Amino acid sequence: MACRIRTNAMFGRDFADVYKIDLDTGARAEVAKHLTPPVEFSPGGRYAMNFKEGDFWIYDLESGATRNITKDSKIGFTNQENDYPVSQKPSYGVAGWTKDDHSAIVYDSYDLWEIFPDGAKPRRLTDGRRRRCAIVTSARSRYGWGRAWRGALWTRRARRSRHRTDRPYQPVYVSLEGRRTKKTGYATLHDGKTEPRDFLDKGVSG
Repeated sequence: MACRIRTNAMFGRDFADVYKIDLDTGARAEVAKHLTPPVEFSPGGRYAMNFKEGDFWIYDLESGATRNITKDSKIGFTNQENDYPVSQKPSYGVAGWTKDDHSAIVYDSYDLWEIFPDGAKPRRLTDGRRRRCAIVTSARSRYGWGRAWRGALWTRRARRSRHRTDRPYQPVYVSLEGRRTKKTGYATLHDGKTEPRDFLDKGVSG
C-alpha cells in the first residue's frame, strides 16, 4: 500500500487530495480531498494526519475511518501568530510520531502534547504554560536539538536513520524561548517537568 498526494492548484493556495494505492494491483481509493497542506504520514504507514478547522484530523488508511482527535482538548493548536492572508491558519507544528504509530507529538503556543489516533484525550508533556504563570520569564518549549531522533519519537530525519529503540532517552532535551524576555536556551524534560539547563539573555543554539 502507498499513499499519494496530488496538488490540484496551479495558482493561488495549494490543496491536496490523498489517495491510497495498492502496489500490487494499482487500484486506488480516495482518502481525503481538498486538504490544506501539510499532510503528515505516520512512519508505520497506517495514518495520515491533517490540521483543519483548528483541530488535528486522522485518516486511518486501513479502516478508512476519519476522526477529529483533538476536539475534546481545551487547548488551541492554531498558530494565532501567523499573519499570512490564508483562509485557515496553520497549527504550531508537528514534532514527530512515537513508536508503532501509537501517537503523534504536536505543539501549542507553549508546550508539547501527545495526541492519539483513536481520539483519546491529548496529554501535555511539558510545563511551559505553567511557567508563564509562575515566573515572568515564561518559557515556550520546543522539541530541541534539530528535531532529531530522540528515543521513541520519529521525525523526518529519524525515518532515514537505522537507529531505533523501544525506550526514549532520559532525559529528553527541549529548547526554550522566553516570550517576554526573549531569553533562549535548553532544558531537560522528564515526567512532564522541564528543568532549564542553559537559559540565558543570549541567542543560544545547537
